[in-house]
Amino acid sequence: VMTLYREREIPVYISKDGRYLFLNALDTSQEIPKVTPTVSSTLTPTQAPKYSTEELQKFVDCLNEAGLKIYGAKWCPHCQNLVNMLGGYDVVEKIYVECTEQQEVCDSEGVTAYPTIKINGEEYMGARTFEGLSKATGCPVPAE
Repeated sequence: VMTLYREREIPVYISKDGRYLFLNALDTSQEIPKVTPTVSSTLTPTQAPKYSTEELQKFVDCLNEAGLKIYGAKWCPHCQNLVNMLGGYDVVEKIYVECTEQQEVCDSEGVTAYPTIKINGEEYMGARTFEGLSKATGCPVPAE
């Protein structure tokens, strides 16, 4: 069967399982123009508030006392963002479990995605922000 595509007739085949095959549907002799993405000048990056290491450590210590644990992997960008928000790996050491190094712990906790946050063994599904963690644990948000 032939069909018209972009003012050109191309053959259409049907496979044994009923799928359509369009051979030569794309003209590969012409170069595809490269498009340079543009960024709107009205958008500005959000500036994250700056917290002192002491304030972040107090917040993380409170999270630890509240029974919060973060299960993650260093290759996971979402884990890195969360850890960096809380002051880095040195600050979160008490509440962070690196699943690539402690897989048996993560398996026993039923961790299947990163990062997983648990509070007293219950998975926390709320916002991964200072405010969200504060609301879930009662820990005061760090002072700027």
